[in-house]
Amino acid sequence: MTVTLTNPDPTDPLSTPSHASLHVSTNNAISSLTSRVGFIESSRAGVAEDIEQARRVSNTWVVHDELTVSDRPVMPLLWNLTTRSVEYESARLSVLIPPAGGDIVVEIQDGGDETSDPTSISAGAIATLTIPDGEYFSAPFTSGFVSAMQEPNHYLQVVVTAVGATFAGSDLTVQLNRLL
Repeated sequence: MTVTLTNPDPTDPLSTPSHASLHVSTNNAISSLTSRVGFIESSRAGVAEDIEQARRVSNTWVVHDELTVSDRPVMPLLWNLTTRSVEYESARLSVLIPPAGGDIVVEIQDGGDETSDPTSISAGAIATLTIPDGEYFSAPFTSGFVSAMQEPNHYLQVVVTAVGATFAGSDLTVQLNRLL
């Protein structure tokens, strides 16, 4: 028995488009999809980092001139004007002129709400940071601070509790990083 293969009629639905045409168009579609997926995957990491960075905000306080220990907060107040608690992930101190003869110790405190006296020192520190004698920076404060929450309509205050004995230190910067 001899089988003869014939070319199918071009109008036959099983032969249009041709196998070669299907193969080419399928390869083009796969190639296009591969490049689009590759682009999305390569930019995804950057987008995730951008989103994570957008969730963070840095609040900075600066005290110019030589530091002193005070029975009053020395920094402007940082209010949480949102309707939810906010979370802080880290804090750090720096000075332009380091202390001599002792450490600089700074407390970040929850000052209370709008009924609290903003000129008085609150009962407890959320974080205590230290710039060692002769140094320019404190270690970043992150341990336990990550879970410190500031309640809605509460403010934070900064109090200098110790300075260098020979020279107090000068031009203090306090940086708080908070998650939004």
